[in-house]
Amino acid sequence: VRAEITRLESDPAMRGIGIEVTDDQGQAVTSSLLALAEAGAIGLLLSVIVLYAFLRHWPSTLMVSAAIPICFIMTLGFMYFAGVTLNILTMMGLLLAIGMLVDNAVVVVESIYQEREKFPDNPVAASIVGTRHVAIALSAGTLCHCIVFVPNLFGERNFLSIYLGQIAITISVSLLASWLVAVSLIPMLSARLK
Repeated sequence: VRAEITRLESDPAMRGIGIEVTDDQGQAVTSSLLALAEAGAIGLLLSVIVLYAFLRHWPSTLMVSAAIPICFIMTLGFMYFAGVTLNILTMMGLLLAIGMLVDNAVVVVESIYQEREKFPDNPVAASIVGTRHVAIALSAGTLCHCIVFVPNLFGERNFLSIYLGQIAITISVSLLASWLVAVSLIPMLSARLK
């Protein structure tokens, strides 16, 4: 936009017309992106430390840690195709979702980890049984989190509901992405580990 303004100012047809920028949110969006990246990195580091402290198993720890960027990519992809812009509100939703993204993966990894102790020679069976034990609870928990935000998308449209709707979409999609990763990718990776 700034380059276009500069081009317009040098256009002879625009001589005598002044262009004044009254509001530039570029700095705010850039700082929010940096805060999001920083929060993601800190969340990833802390989750790695806590998970390793409890599981004492690097592959399981890394599987859960991989869930954060995968869920972010899925959420950003949905936002792009749904026409939801990346703004301060959606980035705030992503920041709020960081802590909740790890929950589903942790529950599945812990369940699979317990089953692997029972079936040490059969990681595929341990992954299937471990995921089945927690699948309904994961689905219910994820849907309950999403349902809390859904009312913000319906009803009377005013300033507040529009703002909260942006956050609701971002959090709900990221939670659904974390559920999908937890019941599909995590068990698949776990089954491949020896």
